[in-house]
Parts: sequence; C-alpha cells; structure tokens
Amino acid sequence: AQRQSALTYASDTLKRDRNFVLEAIEADPEALACAHPSLREDEGFVLQAVARTGLALVGANPQQKSNRAFVLSAVKVDGRALSGAAPALKNDREVVLAAVAARGDALMYASDDMRNTKDVVLIAVELWGPALRYASEQLRGDRDVVLAAVTSWGLALQHANDQLRSDREVVLAAVANDGLALLHASPKLADDKELALAAVRLWGAALEHASRRLRGDRDVVLAAVRRWGVALQFADEALRKDKEVVLAAVSTDGLSLPYASAELRADRDIVL
Repeated sequence: AQRQSALTYASDTLKRDRNFVLEAIEADPEALACAHPSLREDEGFVLQAVARTGLALVGANPQQKSNRAFVLSAVKVDGRALSGAAPALKNDREVVLAAVAARGDALMYASDDMRNTKDVVLIAVELWGPALRYASEQLRGDRDVVLAAVTSWGLALQHANDQLRSDREVVLAAVANDGLALLHASPKLADDKELALAAVRLWGAALEHASRRLRGDRDVVLAAVRRWGVALQFADEALRKDKEVVLAAVSTDGLSLPYASAELRADRDIVL
C-alpha cells in the first residue's frame, strides 16, 4: 500500500494553515500534496516549502513541476527540488547545473544523460564528493572527475573504477583527504610506503588497510600508533614486541596495551 501523509486526514482548516503545513512538510516532504489546493497553487508558498526541504516539490502540482522557470527557481533554493521536476527538466542542462550547484547530491535526481555530462558531474563532486556514486560508469572512470571527487571526500575513491583506484596520484589525493581511503586502493598501492604513511599520519586506523608487508614496517607502524595508539592491533607481531613502538602507542592511548606482547605488558616502563 502507498504511504500517505498524516496531513491527508487533517481538517480543511489545518490544510489551509500555512505555518502548520510548512511544519508538516518538514516532517514529511510529501505532505505538500495533501495541502489545500489554495496553498498548492500558490507558487510563493511552494517556494517557501522548498526552502524548508527541496524534496517538497514532489508534492507540487503537475503544472509547477513542468514549469521551467518555476523549477529553476526551486532548485536554486534547494537542489533536491530536482527530485520533483518533470522528466524533461531533469534532462535540462541549465536546470540540472543550477541544482547541483546548490547541492551536489541533487545529481542523484538528474537524468542518465546529465549524469554522463562531465561539467555537470564536476560541479556536483567538487561540492560534495560522495556524488561520484551517481555519476555514469564512464565518468566514474574519468580522471578529472575522480580527482575532484576524492579531493573533496577521500572515500569517494570507492566509487571510482579499478583503473583509477590503481592510479597513484588519485589515491594519494584520496588518502590526503581521508586516510581510510586506503581501504579502496588497489592491492599494489596498499603496498606503497609513501601512500601508507600519508594515510596513517592522517588516520592511524588506516594501518588496517595497508599491505601485510607495511603492517610490519617500523616507520609506518610508528606513524600510525603516534596518531592512534590502538592501531597497534594491526601491526605485525614482531612490532608488538618492539618497546619503542609499544611506548609510542600507549603514550597516545593506554587502551593499546592489550595489543602489546606479553613480555612488554609486564614491563614497568610500558605499564607506568
């Protein structure tokens, strides 16, 4: 059964009450569809609703959803208003550009053609890196687009194609923004010491996603535990027996002590 807004069952008095309907729309964007016709036909009121949440345009009347000038005004207020636009307008370059310039996540509501239009997608991912997931397969393999996305949000690397997850410059940009992006790098680059160092210096937990060889590299592990002591749990067993490494870890976070070797857990210098 199709979900209905609670406003459906409200009295006509409440359905005509501007403030009440606006509050209802904040709770349920589709409530606009249940407002009194006098409010739904009032373009000024609909724009007020869109200002509360762009998703409210879904409840606008068909004429408003097809009115290019009106939809353009709406997406400039909140890009997500594109969700309620007529299909032709979701494929209108100017409308979609305005939407993604207001909110990068509006890309999810654009037509397939627009999600395959490079300048549109670039604006979206520069503003909001996660928008890369809504780009076409072709553009998720475009180096310019992916670089822009991972520079904005490193974890956008997960939405790039395999070739770009093996591109050293792209991965370096990603881990420089968020060390955990190392999780999405190719196995070859997860074994790149410079990349691993950049990742763990920003986010010690990234050590978990470094190669086995680098989890046994003293420089990499020291950098990780100095950032987050508990990263010691991801270090090679030999380094969990290394007094300098363990001292660095417990100095950062005492909760790293359980991951030290039994011998070092009995060492006064370590425990105190």
